[in-house]
Amino acid sequence: MVLARLVAVGQVQGVGFRRRVQNEAVSLGLHGLVRNASDGSVEAIVDGDSTTIRALAERLNGKTGMLGGACERVHVFFEGEKGFEKPWKEYKGFEIDWH
Repeated sequence: MVLARLVAVGQVQGVGFRRRVQNEAVSLGLHGLVRNASDGSVEAIVDGDSTTIRALAERLNGKTGMLGGACERVHVFFEGEKGFEKPWKEYKGFEIDWH
């Protein structure tokens, strides 16, 4: 198991995109957190195997949120790579951070 940080850019805030991330992650059996970032992106910390984490990123690329918008790109940073950040809080399952 590995940790990765995913950063989704585009029109991803205020359109239900965090819920889409959660739904897709849960369907793949991943654990983690997702939240809105201050720069307008949506970021997630994902715990699972690297192949499944990449599959999540692929599922999210180009997708809309539940209310529209559009994800232009998902950047993936695995633990130990530049751009990776540790989880900002503990989690169980796959949680949306509403704060």
